[in-house]
Amino acid sequence: MHCEFSIRKGKPRYCNGTKNIKQREFLCSKEGFKLDEDFCKDKYSKRLETRIGCKAFVRFTVENGVSRVSAFNPEHNHELALQSERHLLRSGRRISKPKADVIDTMVNAGISTKNAYSYLTKEVGGSENVGFTERDCYNHVNVQKMTMISAGDAQSLLNHFKSKHVEDPMFFYTVQVDQENRMTNFLWRDGRSRVDYDCFGDVVVFDTTYRTNKYNLICTPFVGVNHSWQNVMFGCAFLLDETIDSFKWSESTNHVLNGIANKSISLTKFVIEYGNALADMRSSELDEDFRCKQGAPQKVVKKSGILGHAAQVYTCKIFNLFENQFLNSLAMVWDQVDCQDKIGVFEVKEENSERVCIVRFDNFNSNISCSCKKFESLGILCCHALQVFSIKNLTRIPSQYILKRWTKEAKKGMMTYKQDNHSLSNDKEANIVWRNSMMRIANIVISKSQGEDSLKRICQKLLLELDEKIERELSRIKVGVDANVEENEVIQCDTTDEMPCLPNEVLVLNPPCVRSKGLRNNSLKGTLRSARQTHLKMHLLQEKENKKQLKNIQMSHWVAHTIHQSINHLIPTLIQTLQVLTYMVNLTRLGQCILRNELCKCTIYIYVARYRCCSPT
Repeated sequence: MHCEFSIRKGKPRYCNGTKNIKQREFLCSKEGFKLDEDFCKDKYSKRLETRIGCKAFVRFTVENGVSRVSAFNPEHNHELALQSERHLLRSGRRISKPKADVIDTMVNAGISTKNAYSYLTKEVGGSENVGFTERDCYNHVNVQKMTMISAGDAQSLLNHFKSKHVEDPMFFYTVQVDQENRMTNFLWRDGRSRVDYDCFGDVVVFDTTYRTNKYNLICTPFVGVNHSWQNVMFGCAFLLDETIDSFKWSESTNHVLNGIANKSISLTKFVIEYGNALADMRSSELDEDFRCKQGAPQKVVKKSGILGHAAQVYTCKIFNLFENQFLNSLAMVWDQVDCQDKIGVFEVKEENSERVCIVRFDNFNSNISCSCKKFESLGILCCHALQVFSIKNLTRIPSQYILKRWTKEAKKGMMTYKQDNHSLSNDKEANIVWRNSMMRIANIVISKSQGEDSLKRICQKLLLELDEKIERELSRIKVGVDANVEENEVIQCDTTDEMPCLPNEVLVLNPPCVRSKGLRNNSLKGTLRSARQTHLKMHLLQEKENKKQLKNIQMSHWVAHTIHQSINHLIPTLIQTLQVLTYMVNLTRLGQCILRNELCKCTIYIYVARYRCCSPT
């Protein structure tokens, strides 16, 4: 049977005046003894005593770069670990780089550290084959978290924003600080959020009612709705506001930021998790777009022309909303109250209902308006208007009542930027807009090309040719050659962008920590609150009493320790010491019992000592 033990490095010896090692020792991990500590000092937790003075070691002497064994002691004074316990020895545990990458990836994806370790154990066939323990896994994750904010939470966040801007030139952020250079407010958004805002920015929810971080800052996301009735993020900001009581919980924002934050999360970690949440939302949007393009929704009334037209133009979710209005229109009753040459006025209501909606219809251009104002608020026609369309035998939705933001082609027009005189100007603002437009076009082209190998080759070939043309044009500009711009040539654009940030030499400090005052739960009864307070008081009193008893027990052990030490002295001195300690120490009943037991033991030791002193050698 093989026996194992853990090792540690001893202090090296160096050559005189140099840092060259001349001697190195490797010791048993149980070598030496733990330093003496205050015996009566309260501790949150106590570690086991593992160092028991083991003398096993191996010593190497280094000469001319060659290490030779100069001394060796294989004897241990303790029980060695079994081979089945080898993976638990400290010196044999190490998290390799590939496994560390797996842990980091899983944790960043939202998987708990425990589940990540469980996955690794199943992959290698058991915890004994992983190479480290679950506690090592937790320690690694904590080290990564601290490394992320090694420069300080606020400064690390600023560095993260700068790196994101290098990756995405359309990434924008701004930071505000107070007089002490502490971060107070900051805002950020990426390039995709800007494109989404151009498409769906007609409705923006600026939610300032969500608080979650250790600085108690207010998280204020800019939320919208895309063409598939899904949440879309236009950006996010953190604001500093001391008036905590003026803000309440918001379930809508909690739904958008589902589970990515808590009261101990750092700002940098929150921004990274926010980016992960954005990626998930955009993946869901892509899945829904694909589903709408690959199929058509089922119509309740298959022969209806207006439903068929709606299924062609609207996304699946918006079509369902439109279809519900169409079905409701079948239950409407109407009466034409006015009929002019062009304008017809109708009263439309549900059967057996007193609420009447006034609908005005223009026979010339098919304009229609309803007093319920659903189209003005939601962007789809109401059941009252659809009832009038049925009366007028309209089988298609008029183009003026098809909002592009609800159609399948909501983003199609955003890939091209309207060319005008400003797009070829040297004005910095116009160059930024032009460049952003070109980047959107490039992203769409690359996305279309990634499906087939032939498309990839075409895209790569044309991009390389484009790069060569740009390099030639740049060379001509540098040598001062005035070249006329032809239709198929590319204009050089400014590759710099305004990046509203603080200078690199200024260290941004963390926001001031504000203690959270908590959220009041008005549904709790007074009796429950009183009972909880009473329980808390009882718990504090019990904890105080436990500390008092613990201190008495520690004092008793100290007395007993003193008694044991005094045995080595002369017997009369020992008896005198026992008497003095008995009268000087005022102990509780528990302490007296412990002292009485120790005195009984010491009495036996005294008789043994007397017997040894009196017996002939």
